[in-house]
Amino acid sequence: MKITVEGNVFEGTPEEIKEMMTLLGAEFPEMKEEEAETKPKTEKCKACVGERILITDAELTGGQYKNGDVRTVKAVNNDGVTVEEHSVGMYHSEYEVIIDEKATPTFREGDRVKALADGEDGEIKAGEVGKLMDTDAGLGESDPYSIGVGTDDDYDYFRPEDLELVTEFQIGDYVVALPEADDEYAITTSKMKLGKVIEGKTYGSDDLRVEIIAHAWDRCIGFSHSVESKYFRKATEEEIEKYTKPKSGRNPGKFKKGDIVRVSWMDGKGFVNELAEIHSGPIGDGAGGNYYLNGGKDATLGDDIELIAPVESRIDK
Repeated sequence: MKITVEGNVFEGTPEEIKEMMTLLGAEFPEMKEEEAETKPKTEKCKACVGERILITDAELTGGQYKNGDVRTVKAVNNDGVTVEEHSVGMYHSEYEVIIDEKATPTFREGDRVKALADGEDGEIKAGEVGKLMDTDAGLGESDPYSIGVGTDDDYDYFRPEDLELVTEFQIGDYVVALPEADDEYAITTSKMKLGKVIEGKTYGSDDLRVEIIAHAWDRCIGFSHSVESKYFRKATEEEIEKYTKPKSGRNPGKFKKGDIVRVSWMDGKGFVNELAEIHSGPIGDGAGGNYYLNGGKDATLGDDIELIAPVESRIDK
Protein backbone atom coordinates (compact mmCIF):
# COMPACT_ATOMS: atom_id res chain seq x y z
CA MET A 1 0.00 0.00 0.00
CA LYS A 2 1.27 3.48 -0.88
CA ILE A 3 -0.02 6.94 0.05
CA THR A 4 1.37 10.40 -0.72
CA VAL A 5 1.16 13.13 1.92
CA GLU A 6 2.54 16.61 1.09
CA GLY A 7 4.83 15.13 -1.57
CA ASN A 8 6.12 12.35 0.67
CA VAL A 9 5.42 8.72 -0.31
CA PHE A 10 4.66 6.28 2.48
CA GLU A 11 4.70 2.54 1.70
CA GLY A 12 3.73 -0.41 3.88
CA THR A 13 0.75 -2.08 5.50
CA PRO A 14 -2.07 0.12 6.86
CA GLU A 15 -0.77 -0.49 10.38
CA GLU A 16 2.80 0.45 9.43
CA ILE A 17 1.70 3.62 7.64
CA LYS A 18 -0.43 4.62 10.63
CA GLU A 19 2.54 4.06 12.96
CA MET A 20 4.89 6.17 10.78
CA MET A 21 2.41 9.02 10.48
CA THR A 22 1.75 8.93 14.22
CA LEU A 23 5.49 9.39 14.80
CA LEU A 24 5.33 12.41 12.50
CA GLY A 25 2.61 13.95 14.65
CA ALA A 26 -0.54 12.88 12.78
CA GLU A 27 -3.64 12.26 14.89
CA PHE A 28 -6.34 9.66 14.26
CA PRO A 29 -9.88 9.63 15.65
CA GLU A 30 -10.57 7.21 18.47
CA MET A 31 -12.59 4.11 17.50
CA LYS A 32 -13.35 2.85 20.98
CA GLU A 33 -17.12 3.09 20.68
CA GLU A 34 -17.16 1.18 17.38
CA GLU A 35 -14.76 -1.41 18.74
CA ALA A 36 -16.93 -1.87 21.81
CA GLU A 37 -19.92 -2.51 19.57
CA THR A 38 -18.12 -5.17 17.51
CA LYS A 39 -16.31 -6.93 20.38
CA PRO A 40 -18.56 -9.73 21.68
CA LYS A 41 -19.65 -9.76 25.29
CA THR A 42 -17.57 -12.31 27.20
CA GLU A 43 -17.18 -13.92 30.60
CA LYS A 44 -13.99 -15.27 32.16
CA CYS A 45 -14.96 -18.87 32.94
CA LYS A 46 -14.45 -22.45 31.78
CA ALA A 47 -16.10 -23.12 28.42
CA CYS A 48 -18.56 -25.90 27.54
CA VAL A 49 -18.57 -28.02 24.42
CA GLY A 50 -20.22 -26.07 21.58
CA GLU A 51 -19.62 -22.63 23.09
CA ARG A 52 -17.72 -19.92 21.23
CA ILE A 53 -14.66 -18.41 22.86
CA LEU A 54 -12.64 -15.22 22.29
CA ILE A 55 -8.85 -15.59 22.48
CA THR A 56 -7.57 -12.93 24.91
CA ASP A 57 -4.19 -14.22 26.16
CA ALA A 58 -2.69 -16.48 23.47
CA GLU A 59 0.30 -18.57 24.61
CA LEU A 60 1.64 -21.63 22.73
CA THR A 61 -0.31 -21.01 19.54
CA GLY A 62 1.72 -22.97 17.01
CA GLY A 63 0.84 -20.16 14.60
CA GLN A 64 -2.78 -21.35 14.49
CA TYR A 65 -4.50 -18.65 16.56
CA LYS A 66 -3.96 -15.20 18.06
CA ASN A 67 -5.65 -12.72 20.37
CA GLY A 68 -8.99 -11.60 18.98
CA ASP A 69 -9.73 -14.87 17.19
CA VAL A 70 -13.06 -16.59 17.85
CA ARG A 71 -13.14 -20.37 18.12
CA THR A 72 -15.77 -23.07 18.80
CA VAL A 73 -15.07 -25.54 21.61
CA LYS A 74 -14.92 -29.22 20.62
CA ALA A 75 -13.76 -30.81 23.89
CA VAL A 76 -13.03 -29.70 27.46
CA ASN A 77 -10.76 -31.08 30.20
CA ASN A 78 -9.35 -29.80 33.49
CA ASP A 79 -6.44 -27.99 31.81
CA GLY A 80 -7.98 -26.49 28.71
CA VAL A 81 -9.96 -26.95 25.52
CA THR A 82 -9.62 -28.15 21.95
CA VAL A 83 -11.54 -26.40 19.19
CA GLU A 84 -13.16 -27.16 15.85
CA GLU A 85 -10.95 -24.86 13.83
CA HIS A 86 -7.47 -26.30 14.50
CA SER A 87 -5.54 -29.08 16.25
CA VAL A 88 -3.62 -26.98 18.80
CA GLY A 89 -5.24 -27.01 22.23
CA MET A 90 -5.29 -24.03 24.56
CA TYR A 91 -5.34 -23.42 28.30
CA HIS A 92 -8.41 -22.06 30.08
CA SER A 93 -6.36 -18.93 30.86
CA GLU A 94 -6.09 -18.06 27.16
CA TYR A 95 -9.74 -17.30 26.41
CA GLU A 96 -13.04 -15.85 27.56
CA VAL A 97 -16.44 -17.38 26.82
CA ILE A 98 -18.70 -15.45 24.46
CA ILE A 99 -22.01 -14.99 26.22
CA ASP A 100 -25.12 -15.86 24.25
CA GLU A 101 -28.23 -13.80 24.69
CA LYS A 102 -30.32 -16.91 25.36
CA ALA A 103 -31.77 -17.32 28.83
CA THR A 104 -29.83 -19.28 31.43
CA PRO A 105 -31.62 -22.57 32.20
CA THR A 106 -33.28 -22.93 35.57
CA PHE A 107 -33.42 -26.07 37.67
CA ARG A 108 -34.97 -27.34 40.88
CA GLU A 109 -33.46 -29.48 43.59
CA GLY A 110 -34.15 -33.13 42.83
CA ASP A 111 -34.00 -32.70 39.03
CA ARG A 112 -32.11 -35.37 37.08
CA VAL A 113 -29.49 -33.55 35.02
CA LYS A 114 -26.83 -34.43 32.46
CA ALA A 115 -23.41 -32.72 32.56
CA LEU A 116 -22.47 -30.99 29.29
CA ALA A 117 -18.93 -30.29 30.57
CA ASP A 118 -16.71 -31.60 33.36
CA GLY A 119 -17.58 -30.26 36.82
CA GLU A 120 -15.46 -27.59 38.49
CA ASP A 121 -13.46 -30.21 40.43
CA GLY A 122 -13.45 -32.80 37.65
CA GLU A 123 -15.23 -35.39 39.81
CA ILE A 124 -18.23 -35.62 37.49
CA LYS A 125 -17.41 -35.79 33.78
CA ALA A 126 -19.29 -34.52 30.73
CA GLY A 127 -22.01 -36.97 29.78
CA GLU A 128 -22.67 -38.29 33.29
CA VAL A 129 -26.17 -38.08 34.76
CA GLY A 130 -26.77 -37.09 38.37
CA LYS A 131 -29.24 -35.56 40.78
CA LEU A 132 -29.31 -31.82 41.45
CA MET A 133 -28.66 -31.44 45.17
CA ASP A 134 -28.18 -27.68 45.70
CA THR A 135 -29.11 -24.65 43.57
CA ASP A 136 -27.12 -22.19 45.73
CA ALA A 137 -23.79 -23.95 46.20
CA GLY A 138 -21.51 -21.15 44.96
CA LEU A 139 -19.05 -19.21 47.11
CA GLY A 140 -20.84 -15.88 46.69
CA GLU A 141 -22.43 -14.01 43.79
CA SER A 142 -19.19 -13.92 41.78
CA ASP A 143 -18.85 -17.73 41.74
CA PRO A 144 -20.57 -19.09 38.59
CA TYR A 145 -20.34 -22.70 39.78
CA SER A 146 -23.49 -22.41 41.84
CA ILE A 147 -25.16 -25.79 41.33
CA GLY A 148 -24.22 -28.90 43.29
CA VAL A 149 -24.81 -32.25 41.57
CA GLY A 150 -24.39 -35.72 43.03
CA THR A 151 -24.09 -39.18 41.49
CA ASP A 152 -23.88 -42.54 43.25
CA ASP A 153 -20.12 -42.02 43.69
CA ASP A 154 -19.23 -38.34 43.31
CA TYR A 155 -20.24 -34.74 43.94
CA ASP A 156 -19.29 -31.68 41.88
CA TYR A 157 -20.21 -28.09 41.05
CA PHE A 158 -21.55 -26.70 37.77
CA ARG A 159 -22.66 -23.54 36.07
CA PRO A 160 -26.34 -23.65 35.01
CA GLU A 161 -25.32 -23.65 31.33
CA ASP A 162 -23.17 -26.76 31.95
CA LEU A 163 -26.28 -28.85 32.65
CA GLU A 164 -29.37 -30.03 30.82
CA LEU A 165 -32.52 -31.50 32.28
CA VAL A 166 -32.92 -35.23 31.73
CA THR A 167 -36.37 -35.90 30.34
CA GLU A 168 -38.58 -37.94 32.62
CA PHE A 169 -40.37 -40.74 30.80
CA GLN A 170 -44.03 -41.58 31.29
CA ILE A 171 -45.72 -44.95 30.83
CA GLY A 172 -46.78 -45.11 27.21
CA ASP A 173 -43.89 -43.00 25.87
CA TYR A 174 -42.09 -44.34 22.83
CA VAL A 175 -38.30 -44.46 23.14
CA VAL A 176 -35.16 -45.04 21.08
CA ALA A 177 -31.78 -46.20 22.38
CA LEU A 178 -28.86 -43.75 22.53
CA PRO A 179 -25.48 -44.90 21.11
CA GLU A 180 -24.21 -45.56 24.66
CA ALA A 181 -26.81 -48.33 25.02
CA ASP A 182 -24.79 -50.48 22.61
CA ASP A 183 -22.08 -50.83 25.28
CA GLU A 184 -24.56 -51.52 28.08
CA TYR A 185 -27.15 -53.89 26.63
CA ALA A 186 -27.43 -56.79 24.19
CA ILE A 187 -31.02 -56.36 22.99
CA THR A 188 -32.21 -52.80 23.75
CA THR A 189 -29.49 -51.25 21.61
CA SER A 190 -29.46 -49.21 18.41
CA LYS A 191 -30.88 -52.35 16.76
CA MET A 192 -34.11 -51.62 18.64
CA LYS A 193 -35.76 -49.17 16.29
CA LEU A 194 -38.61 -48.36 18.67
CA GLY A 195 -39.60 -49.26 22.22
CA LYS A 196 -42.50 -48.37 24.50
CA VAL A 197 -42.34 -47.64 28.23
CA ILE A 198 -44.69 -50.02 30.03
CA GLU A 199 -43.44 -49.73 33.63
CA GLY A 200 -41.54 -47.33 35.85
CA LYS A 201 -39.01 -48.18 38.58
CA THR A 202 -37.99 -51.84 38.39
CA TYR A 203 -34.85 -52.83 40.30
CA GLY A 204 -31.36 -51.52 41.04
CA SER A 205 -30.44 -48.58 38.81
CA ASP A 206 -32.99 -49.67 36.20
CA ASP A 207 -35.93 -47.28 36.23
CA LEU A 208 -37.88 -48.31 33.11
CA ARG A 209 -39.30 -51.43 31.53
CA VAL A 210 -39.43 -51.11 27.76
CA GLU A 211 -41.43 -53.28 25.37
CA ILE A 212 -39.80 -53.70 21.97
CA ILE A 213 -42.02 -52.46 19.16
CA ALA A 214 -39.55 -52.64 16.25
CA HIS A 215 -36.16 -54.36 16.14
CA ALA A 216 -33.63 -55.52 13.58
CA TRP A 217 -34.03 -58.98 15.09
CA ASP A 218 -37.66 -59.89 14.55
CA ARG A 219 -37.66 -62.48 17.35
CA CYS A 220 -37.18 -59.68 19.91
CA ILE A 221 -40.40 -57.82 19.07
CA GLY A 222 -42.97 -57.82 21.85
CA PHE A 223 -40.58 -58.78 24.64
CA SER A 224 -39.85 -56.30 27.43
CA HIS A 225 -36.59 -55.48 29.21
CA SER A 226 -35.65 -53.60 32.36
CA VAL A 227 -33.30 -50.71 31.49
CA GLU A 228 -31.80 -47.48 32.79
CA SER A 229 -33.45 -44.39 31.31
CA LYS A 230 -30.19 -42.46 30.79
CA TYR A 231 -29.45 -44.70 27.79
CA PHE A 232 -32.64 -43.71 25.95
CA ARG A 233 -34.42 -40.72 24.45
CA LYS A 234 -38.00 -40.05 23.45
CA ALA A 235 -38.77 -41.11 19.91
CA THR A 236 -39.62 -38.48 17.33
CA GLU A 237 -43.05 -38.29 15.73
CA GLU A 238 -41.50 -39.55 12.49
CA GLU A 239 -40.02 -42.61 14.24
CA ILE A 240 -43.30 -43.40 15.96
CA GLU A 241 -45.22 -43.02 12.71
CA LYS A 242 -42.78 -45.22 10.81
CA TYR A 243 -42.95 -48.19 13.16
CA THR A 244 -46.48 -48.06 14.59
CA LYS A 245 -48.76 -46.78 11.85
CA PRO A 246 -49.80 -49.10 9.04
CA LYS A 247 -49.52 -47.71 5.54
CA SER A 248 -52.44 -45.75 4.14
CA GLY A 249 -55.37 -47.92 3.16
CA ARG A 250 -55.36 -50.02 6.36
CA ASN A 251 -58.62 -49.77 8.27
CA PRO A 252 -58.41 -49.51 12.08
CA GLY A 253 -58.91 -52.89 13.74
CA LYS A 254 -57.91 -54.80 10.63
CA PHE A 255 -54.76 -56.92 10.54
CA LYS A 256 -52.61 -58.29 7.74
CA LYS A 257 -50.55 -61.39 7.22
CA GLY A 258 -47.17 -60.83 8.85
CA ASP A 259 -48.37 -58.38 11.52
CA ILE A 260 -46.93 -59.05 14.97
CA VAL A 261 -49.74 -58.87 17.52
CA ARG A 262 -50.43 -59.46 21.18
CA VAL A 263 -53.34 -61.83 21.74
CA SER A 264 -55.49 -61.89 24.87
CA TRP A 265 -57.64 -64.92 23.95
CA MET A 266 -57.10 -67.98 21.75
CA ASP A 267 -59.45 -70.73 20.69
CA GLY A 268 -58.77 -73.81 22.82
CA LYS A 269 -56.47 -71.94 25.22
CA GLY A 270 -58.78 -69.34 26.71
CA PHE A 271 -57.34 -66.13 28.14
CA VAL A 272 -53.67 -65.68 27.29
CA ASN A 273 -51.10 -62.91 26.93
CA GLU A 274 -49.05 -64.09 23.97
CA LEU A 275 -47.28 -62.69 20.97
CA ALA A 276 -48.24 -64.09 17.61
CA GLU A 277 -47.94 -63.51 13.88
CA ILE A 278 -51.04 -63.10 11.73
CA HIS A 279 -51.29 -65.97 9.23
CA SER A 280 -54.64 -65.20 7.61
CA GLY A 281 -57.98 -63.48 8.11
CA PRO A 282 -60.32 -61.96 8.82
CA ILE A 283 -63.06 -64.48 8.18
CA GLY A 284 -66.50 -63.10 9.01
CA ASP A 285 -67.36 -59.86 10.76
CA GLY A 286 -68.46 -60.78 14.28
CA ALA A 287 -66.17 -59.70 17.14
CA GLY A 288 -63.67 -58.30 14.65
CA GLY A 289 -63.54 -61.43 12.51
CA ASN A 290 -61.66 -64.69 12.91
CA TYR A 291 -57.87 -64.65 12.46
CA TYR A 292 -55.48 -67.54 12.18
CA LEU A 293 -52.07 -67.22 13.80
CA ASN A 294 -48.60 -68.74 13.79
CA GLY A 295 -48.79 -70.58 10.50
CA GLY A 296 -52.48 -71.38 10.98
CA LYS A 297 -52.01 -73.42 14.18
CA ASP A 298 -53.96 -71.01 16.44
CA ALA A 299 -57.10 -68.93 16.07
CA THR A 300 -58.47 -65.82 17.74
CA LEU A 301 -60.88 -62.93 17.24
CA GLY A 302 -60.04 -59.46 15.98
CA ASP A 303 -61.40 -57.92 19.19
CA ASP A 304 -58.77 -59.85 21.16
CA ILE A 305 -55.80 -58.61 19.13
CA GLU A 306 -53.50 -55.65 19.82
CA LEU A 307 -51.16 -54.58 17.01
CA ILE A 308 -47.52 -54.56 18.11
CA ALA A 309 -45.67 -54.17 14.79
CA PRO A 310 -47.35 -53.88 11.37
CA VAL A 311 -45.77 -56.01 8.70
CA GLU A 312 -44.77 -52.85 6.81
CA SER A 313 -42.45 -51.84 9.66
CA ARG A 314 -40.78 -55.22 10.09
CA ILE A 315 -37.16 -54.96 9.10
CA ASP A 316 -36.95 -58.67 8.25
CA LYS A 317 -39.79 -58.45 5.72
